[in-house]
Amino acid sequence: MSNYGVLEGKAQAAAVAALQESLVEFVRISLDAKQLHWNVGGREFKPLHEQLDSLADSSRSWYDDVAERIVAVGGAADGSAPAVAGVDLPAVPAGPVPATEAIAHVVRVLAQVGALVRSRLEPLGESDLVSQDLLIGILAEVEKHLWMFRVQL
Repeated sequence: MSNYGVLEGKAQAAAVAALQESLVEFVRISLDAKQLHWNVGGREFKPLHEQLDSLADSSRSWYDDVAERIVAVGGAADGSAPAVAGVDLPAVPAGPVPATEAIAHVVRVLAQVGALVRSRLEPLGESDLVSQDLLIGILAEVEKHLWMFRVQL
């Protein structure tokens, strides 16, 4: 951990751990959204293609904000391929993906990530309210995207 962060000791370690877990999940959402964006098919192609692009854009913003917060509190952000590969989320279906299957995948992933982020909020609030607030704001966006995909099932 860095001596230049705004937090120290246990508070710093707790904040970095919670933020790092969220960082790699948000990177994974971005990658999954683009993979589906390129390969989705069906009558709903155009609006779903655009909706997946919007999700990818949002998730890039989320992971950039989280990575910068990790560094601000004194950690080192790790959004590397090996770090992201270790994320335990359902895999994107290979090859062409029917629209209904793409939507179902996104709903599963956003629901899982939303629950994981939510589980980090209370413990994080004990050590770093600013990081907690950042994740609360992102969680609201995750849940909005979840709602917008879920209503299509």
